[in-house]
Amino acid sequence: LTIRNYNEIADIILNRNITFIAMQYPMRDVESLRNILSRRSEMIFISNEKIFRDVLETELYWEYFEDKFAIDFGHCTPKGKLLMAQNLSAVILEYLKSRP
Repeated sequence: LTIRNYNEIADIILNRNITFIAMQYPMRDVESLRNILSRRSEMIFISNEKIFRDVLETELYWEYFEDKFAIDFGHCTPKGKLLMAQNLSAVILEYLKSRP
């Protein structure tokens, strides 16, 4: 159901000629998200795996996550949300710079 809904949302957005950005959960490989939306080459995929793994090498898990609901990650703390927002904004800015 989630995969079907995600694809329906992508269809609606792409049919309106809007750039679709798909962001993966922290700690998860972005390839699984690409596979769900594999027929869409015009999408931008954002990985959060490396940035979270990198910070967790030197900082505590609980600084970035409130729980472990997905076993390898959980709901983000404000610090985790900020990390994701910074990652997203960097990708959007790079995309905007590359456009004519």
